[in-house]
Amino acid sequence: MIDDPLATNDEQLRADIDALAERYGSGARASEIAAARGEFDERRGRVFDDDELFTLHMSLFLEWYCLERSLSGSGRTPVLDRLASGADLDAESHARHLRLACSQRGLFEVTRSDAERETVVVHDLVRGAMFRLEGVVGVEAGEVFEGRVMPDAGRVILGPVVLFHPREARERIAALVTAAPPAQRESLEIVDRIAEMRLRYGRFRNIAVHHIYA
Repeated sequence: MIDDPLATNDEQLRADIDALAERYGSGARASEIAAARGEFDERRGRVFDDDELFTLHMSLFLEWYCLERSLSGSGRTPVLDRLASGADLDAESHARHLRLACSQRGLFEVTRSDAERETVVVHDLVRGAMFRLEGVVGVEAGEVFEGRVMPDAGRVILGPVVLFHPREARERIAALVTAAPPAQRESLEIVDRIAEMRLRYGRFRNIAVHHIYA
């Protein structure tokens, strides 16, 4: 299991997200990204500088802000706004931004792993879909993680930021997702609730997993 952001296929994707955050989170947009940070922390729990997940939480926030949250005024997400106004994007950059715009966040269980081929098969616990992801290393069957899948030239890849949950919480996580109302699954509220449990798990390792993931 890897607790840090997992660089899987394309570090440039991470750089693209950082560039989007800078473009749509500074200057006139500074107050908007600050408000968005409050919304994100409300959904997933507030982190502090000394939390083990602080850096990862911030990476997940920037990804969410750029790819999921609609901007005030335009009603588009930053990545869609960039595509709409991005006459300066070259073909390669445009393709990467389109890949990000088409990405799908989810909560996944690894059902099969092939280290030699650097592929894994994952089950989306929220939507029920199965994906074969290429270019993924260091992940074993039975792992559960929050991440983002996206198309890439006829294959499916994993995005650059991944949050792993403790393996021993797998059954509890599956039960929580199954019990969640459809609206919580559709909005990914249940994914965010479970992410808050992961944050508490990092703070209170002396408490049994089944008491935290409850």
